[in-house]
Amino acid sequence: MKKILLVLLLLVPIKAHAEGCIGPYGCVAKTRGVSVTSTATQLDTQPNGRDSVCVWNNGAATLYIGFTGVTTANGIPLSAGAGPMCFNYGSNIAIFGIVASGTLDVRVLEQGGLGRPAGAPGVVR
Repeated sequence: MKKILLVLLLLVPIKAHAEGCIGPYGCVAKTRGVSVTSTATQLDTQPNGRDSVCVWNNGAATLYIGFTGVTTANGIPLSAGAGPMCFNYGSNIAIFGIVASGTLDVRVLEQGGLGRPAGAPGVVR
């Protein structure tokens, strides 16, 4: 039985993409770097089937995270080098980041059955 399961797992197509995307339906997890400035910048790509998003501050300044209309005054602060800050909800909510000045390197990990077709089983839960 173990040999059959292993053979079946090897037959599942795994796609790799430039943004760090793997999985049988296009993605199980997708990673990307985002340059955040003093203008609110969308951090996620809102793909269908996303279950969670994690954000790392890979820069030297404080990142402020929130939703549409986020500012340095109302955003949730994520200190330089800190993370992950994770959000567990679907693809219908966009996450934004902003920095007081300059440009900040931010890393984003989106997880779930990204791009899974309707009716397909969940991939990551």
